[in-house]
Amino acid sequence: MTTITRPSLPTTIGNDSQFAIKVDLDDSFGDEWLFGRIAYVIDGKEVGDYSLGTSLRDVLLQMHFIVSDAGKRSTPGLLGKNKTDLFETVWSTLFGAETTGAEEQANDECWAKHDITIPIDVFDYVRVFQFDEGESSRIIWRSFGDDWKGIVNEIIVPAGTVESAVQELNRLLEVLTEWERCR
Repeated sequence: MTTITRPSLPTTIGNDSQFAIKVDLDDSFGDEWLFGRIAYVIDGKEVGDYSLGTSLRDVLLQMHFIVSDAGKRSTPGLLGKNKTDLFETVWSTLFGAETTGAEEQANDECWAKHDITIPIDVFDYVRVFQFDEGESSRIIWRSFGDDWKGIVNEIIVPAGTVESAVQELNRLLEVLTEWERCR
């Protein structure tokens, strides 16, 4: 009888001085639930509640749109805005924080493609957007406090930086999911 060993996850996928995903599978991972921890590391700062933990299977399921929108995160009408105005406009329009008058434009231009926040509890108080501008990508994020305010942060990274980390995480989670089905 052949024993198949569990695939391992790297501690960090990507470059944590630019954009990376910090991920770990718990020793008691709950079979198909794949319990573990995840957060982004952007500009050397942890973004998300890594200590909270979550189902990495749910991460895989919820990453679909982030993966499928790779290479499509450019919207000419949003180019050149300062980070705070850009964040506020997109966040308010997408999440209904206030009426911005840009709702129809956001639907027509698919502004949701800029949201690279995995919709799981670890990221409940964080929102991360990516805007591609030529050979670079602007990553703009805010960690919210109790008053839903926070400092808007930004880093500019080479185009494809986020996509390579996200696609690698997706691939690794697919391998783990398949491993769990086959054991």
